[in-house]
Amino acid sequence: MKRPFITRLIHRLFRLTSGIISTLTDVSGSEKVLTGEQDDWPLSEALIVPHSKVVLGEPASMGTLLELGNCTLDILRLLIDRPPGQAITPAGAKPAVGSYEKPLDVRDAVSVTRQNLEVVVVYAVTQLAMWLSKPDYDTNSAASLNEMDTDDQGPDNFKGSENGSGPKERRGNRRVSTVTLADRLRRGMTGEMASDLQSLLIKAKPAISKSQVILGTKDAVDISEVLSHFLQERILAP
Repeated sequence: MKRPFITRLIHRLFRLTSGIISTLTDVSGSEKVLTGEQDDWPLSEALIVPHSKVVLGEPASMGTLLELGNCTLDILRLLIDRPPGQAITPAGAKPAVGSYEKPLDVRDAVSVTRQNLEVVVVYAVTQLAMWLSKPDYDTNSAASLNEMDTDDQGPDNFKGSENGSGPKERRGNRRVSTVTLADRLRRGMTGEMASDLQSLLIKAKPAISKSQVILGTKDAVDISEVLSHFLQERILAP
């Protein structure tokens, strides 16, 4: 808050990410997942990598969404304790167009930050639900992640001539390893990731409720409560 440049930068980041993820929720059929029958879910749109790792330069994962959601919630908590009309950045000059950028106030910042938080949790919950409903996720995702694991083991682990294991045994071991990894992925998705999402939704509820007062939308639907029920009934309970 003491660095207006950083404040505006974060504000613009949230506007950008909320726009991108809003588009992804529309394209992926998130609304159909939340309101439709499971047989009608567009499972081919389960695209976010289903693990909690966040690696720079790698495709976005469920961990990426969780990190973005928790970061957004931290900023929202800072904002909701301030007067709605309070300016948190001064007016900025725009020399190219000969005008000034109006000060960023708390209400505008809360609006963008809350929207970012909402779209992140909607997309994360629906992506997780679709991954767990995919009948072939173990052969697609688990096998590809298994390739990553075996790549890190080095060539010495595959010397069949020295330890007596030929190509057939290696293929058999890989099948067993893939199944084991698939089980581990499913346990991770229903356990660690679902629990982390539920924790984020629970923490977000009071902040979202307080933001509704600032934005004058007291009667608006609290999406965190809707998603929390969905997560409990469709992912954690089964």
